[in-house]
Amino acid sequence: MSIPSDYDPAIPLRQATEIYGVSRGTLGKWRQEVGYKGTPGALAPWTDIEDQQLRANFNTLTYDQLAALIGRSACAIRSRAVAMGMRKASTQFQPDRRAKFEGQRAKGYADLAAEYVRCHDRVAIFRCDADGTPNPKGQCWRYGHAVLTEGELFAKAERKGWRADAWKELAA
Repeated sequence: MSIPSDYDPAIPLRQATEIYGVSRGTLGKWRQEVGYKGTPGALAPWTDIEDQQLRANFNTLTYDQLAALIGRSACAIRSRAVAMGMRKASTQFQPDRRAKFEGQRAKGYADLAAEYVRCHDRVAIFRCDADGTPNPKGQCWRYGHAVLTEGELFAKAERKGWRADAWKELAA
């Protein structure tokens, strides 16, 4: 394919692929044929002043603010920080925003009662077999060293304040 007459090699590759409908490899060949050397200053090495600005403001400014301050892209700021071994500081009070894995099992009333007891007692409670060996599909529950049936688990949870029909009050 020949190079279009309106081709500008300074256009970023991502935009040029959309405009001309060709791959990045083809655009690279076109750039070589035209003799394009890249945007001046785009690959300039980092100066000591830029490194000092990055170190001084890394934890107080966002990547976009740092990019505006230093005069480089946010992606360049991020990659330079990684190369320098810098990481954004996180406060110990920041909540965990990751999705919590609750298991692949459907939640039944027994699971909800166990979760309630677990939150109020701070004791390990999990499904097990009748002999106490852990089993995610077991019919009994291990509460500390005791093995409970579902009925005993419900009784313990209700003594602590759990109610199986509490959702009906919210729905009404």
